[in-house]
Amino acid sequence: MSPRRKGPAPELQGLSKAQASLVLALARVTGLAFDASPPPEIPPEVRILLTRSNDAQTGAQRAAHRREQQDILQQWAMERIVHGTLALLAEAPSPSCGEGDSPEPGWLIRFLQGSQGILDPQLQTLWSRLLAQETRHPGRHPMPVLDLLQTLRGEDAARLAAALRLTGFVAPGFQGFPHAPEVARVAESVGLTAGDLPLLQSLGWVQNGPLFVRKPNAPFFWRQANIALRMTPGVRVRNPAATRWTPQGAWLIPLFPPAPPPEEYRLIVSRFFTQCGFLVEEAPPGGEAPTETA
Repeated sequence: MSPRRKGPAPELQGLSKAQASLVLALARVTGLAFDASPPPEIPPEVRILLTRSNDAQTGAQRAAHRREQQDILQQWAMERIVHGTLALLAEAPSPSCGEGDSPEPGWLIRFLQGSQGILDPQLQTLWSRLLAQETRHPGRHPMPVLDLLQTLRGEDAARLAAALRLTGFVAPGFQGFPHAPEVARVAESVGLTAGDLPLLQSLGWVQNGPLFVRKPNAPFFWRQANIALRMTPGVRVRNPAATRWTPQGAWLIPLFPPAPPPEEYRLIVSRFFTQCGFLVEEAPPGGEAPTETA
């Protein structure tokens, strides 16, 4: 029987349990040993290739040059995202993450394949958050999230972040915001223009629909980053139109840190629900947050 190694491997020393779990999982599927040092802003190999580009005279040489540069950039993008994940796991270690917690190998391979084409820094941050959350809670994010993220552009991410600043979370089942002139005005102030919502709808991330699937007959809560309201249905309750997150769009919500809406939004939401026939009062902010960010 071979002797058991005592203590962590040298490359794992100083890492949190979540970081070590991810490093080991990556080694199993890539054969590479990642550490916590970030890669450079621009791969030095690309600088070398750029200086050699003038020497590529034939089509075959230019094709070889292009393939080599693309391979380097894809590897660099993947490493940037992985190192961003390790940084997140260091900043917010999860006590619930045991030494064996790590993403499922098939999921991790798909993740690494998709991450190679992500060069936008804002999108790299989203991919890092996704991997950090999946490392802490394996199985939380289904495979289709990876396909969805690959369709995301930097400007789309900015639109989603703005829409989330208006989004209230109502248990059970509603994530969205009401249709009202005052809400539209606040939307403009946080960077969500009138043309952005139709675009998000065309991408399948939000949809128009009634605020309630069924008429509420008991108190419920509207929660946001800095708003907690308790709604008690009155005798006559109106079911207004709203923008709702689709199941696919809801997959993206945990990847964005909760950002508070403008302070006036609390009054707007309160007035809106009062007009719809509810008794509105402040609620304690306790309870679990509707989303988790890395």
